[in-house]
Amino acid sequence: MKKRLTTILIALALLMTTTVVTYAITTLFFKGETQTSDYSKKTYFQFAGDGFFTASGEVGPGESMSINPVISSNATVDMYVFIRVEMPMYNGAGLYELNTDSSWECIESGANGDAWFSVYCYNDVVAPGASTTALGSSLTMVDMSLAEYSELSDINVTMTGYACGAEDETLDTAWESIKGNYGL
Repeated sequence: MKKRLTTILIALALLMTTTVVTYAITTLFFKGETQTSDYSKKTYFQFAGDGFFTASGEVGPGESMSINPVISSNATVDMYVFIRVEMPMYNGAGLYELNTDSSWECIESGANGDAWFSVYCYNDVVAPGASTTALGSSLTMVDMSLAEYSELSDINVTMTGYACGAEDETLDTAWESIKGNYGL
């Protein structure tokens, strides 16, 4: 009986030793630890768009207001730059006429619900630290009768600047990438 008990204890000790050795080998050689980095995306483009509108106040049919939409880049890479101008519609077109600088080109325009939009691209790549020329110097409200003018509920204009790194894009594809990213 004593011999049998000794045999059982030896078998249990061997089983326990085998289990401990197997666990140690598995832990040392087969268990991998998972870690996740804590990176954030590098900012390649920021721009200052202050001063797009140089004055505020009242404007009526045929009157102009001064604007100065210049985009200054503090990016770290060359950028393609765009300005989207959105305004109320009048007779199927924009309520204002924008005199544009020759450095900018209208690449897209049309109706967007009750609004009219136009997208202008700057014809040169904007280098880090550089600025665009002004998109234009004035917006002029189209001529209309005072009765038509009194019916307008909104006469405000919105200008939004966009940019896309020139490294992986061409001017032709940059606006399409921006439209996709911002759902425009």
